[in-house]
Amino acid sequence: MKRVLLLGATGSIGMQFIDALEKNLINAKLTGVVSYQNEEKLRETAIRYSVPYFIIKDKDDNEKRAFLDSVQGDIALNALSSSEGLFWSLETIERNMDLALANKESVVMGYPLLRERAKNKGKKILPVDSEHSALWYLLKHEKPKRLIITCSGGPFLHKDLKKAKLEDALKHPNWNMGKKITIDSATLANKGLEVIEASYLFGYKAEDISVVIHRESMVHAMIKKHDGTILMYMSKPD
Repeated sequence: MKRVLLLGATGSIGMQFIDALEKNLINAKLTGVVSYQNEEKLRETAIRYSVPYFIIKDKDDNEKRAFLDSVQGDIALNALSSSEGLFWSLETIERNMDLALANKESVVMGYPLLRERAKNKGKKILPVDSEHSALWYLLKHEKPKRLIITCSGGPFLHKDLKKAKLEDALKHPNWNMGKKITIDSATLANKGLEVIEASYLFGYKAEDISVVIHRESMVHAMIKKHDGTILMYMSKPD
C-alpha cells in the first residue's frame, strides 16, 4: 500500500483521487493533504482520513518545509494549479517521494531541474494528466515517429469570438475543471503547454508532436509508428 501526500486536494484532480480512494479503486493510504486556500473543504477531508492538512496561501517556504518534514509519504500527487507547484514537486522529491505529476507548471518551468533531482534521489516522475498518462502508457511498448495529443476544441469551436463572454468560456464541452484550466482550455493555451510538457517528459521535439481536434474526448493520445500504424489510448470522459 502506497502512502500518498495529496497536493491540491480540493481541486478537480484531488477530488477524483479522494473519490477513487473511497470507492476502493486504488490501494493507497492518505497521509497528508494540501490546498491553496479552501480551508473548510480541506479540513473536512483531513478529519475524515485523520491526516494533517496545510493551507499554502500566505505561508512562507520555511513553514511549507516544516509541514513536509512532518509527513511521511511514498508518493506525492501534485495536482496544484499554479507555479506554486514547482516548489512542492522539488521538495517532495527531496524527501524521497516519487512524484505523480498533474501540475503542468512544474514541467514547463523546471523539468530539467526536476529530472536531475529525481535521478539523484532515485525517484520516479509519473505523468497524471489524461493526455500524458495515455502517452506514457503507449510509449512503454513503442518508440514511435510521432506523438499525437487530442483537443476538444473548447466551447468556442466554430463560434464568433467577438461575442464570447466569461461565462461561455467557463463551459467546457466535456470536462468539469477549475476556472483557471477551463479558461486556458477555452483559449487553447493549455494545449500549447501540453505540447511543451510532452516534449520534456518523453524527449521529443515540438515538431514531432501533433495536436488534433477530437470533439468527443474519447481518444486521449495516439502514437504514429515508423511504418505508419497509429495506436491510440481511449476511454470515456467523466
